[in-house]
Amino acid sequence: MRSSPDISAAPFGAFAPDGWAYLVMATFSFDRPHRTWPLHRKLAKRWLRASEKAYDVCFRGLRLRLLPSSNAGDEGIVLNGIHGEEDEFDRVIERVAEYDNFIDIGANIGLYSMLAGRILPPDRPIIAFEPAPDTFERLKTHLAFNGMSDRVTVINAAVAEAPGELALFRPPHNQGGTSATKRFDHWQEIKVSKVTLADALNDLGIDHIGMLKIDIEGFEDSALLPYFDVMPPKAWPRYILTEVCHRRFWKRDLVAELRAFGYREVYSNQRNIHFALDEGRA
Repeated sequence: MRSSPDISAAPFGAFAPDGWAYLVMATFSFDRPHRTWPLHRKLAKRWLRASEKAYDVCFRGLRLRLLPSSNAGDEGIVLNGIHGEEDEFDRVIERVAEYDNFIDIGANIGLYSMLAGRILPPDRPIIAFEPAPDTFERLKTHLAFNGMSDRVTVINAAVAEAPGELALFRPPHNQGGTSATKRFDHWQEIKVSKVTLADALNDLGIDHIGMLKIDIEGFEDSALLPYFDVMPPKAWPRYILTEVCHRRFWKRDLVAELRAFGYREVYSNQRNIHFALDEGRA
């Protein structure tokens, strides 16, 4: 596999798909759905994981350097021309202009932050938290490819209940599945810095949250609820997109507490719930 410095430093297009990639994926465009028959997809997935190649592609108008052998979202785009959170992207695009800022907790390679960055004017901050060092480097690379290095403020830390150090665990083929809540013997352990959301935003001069997206594999309660414990209602997020499919790992019921705070559910699917704050409670 090519070393990380080469992948981070090479200009966009240096890893353009070759003829074999087009043949295996049965497409010349990775920016539209191209699902093939199941056996073909199974064989293509095995080939992608074995080859460990990077691919420079355009997706939703964004320049991306994808590593399908190590990230499930990347694999979905390369194999199918779709990401598993297409409906989430659409709802953020439709609504983010209504809010003063966008906070992205668990930014991964930066898709949500960059989509918001194309819509929000420069005076509305975008803050992206990504703790894993290699994923953080990929996030910065994508911001550079899309002219957003100065648009999005990136923080290389996990959001948690207190500052310090946190152990994360990563499955072998999915950077996006890195988690502080699940432990399997074959997962890689990494240590990262952690910060509280209230402290991090205070350091940036942000005293309230507009739209917030949080997807951190079952650690959402530990990251988000401490903010509500210390901040007044006027500082609370006006819109929250939270992953809930790993809620069995929560120590506190995030959904129940948000509802008690006055949030109402405005959208849901198998993985996520979107909440809007009842302004009467703010």
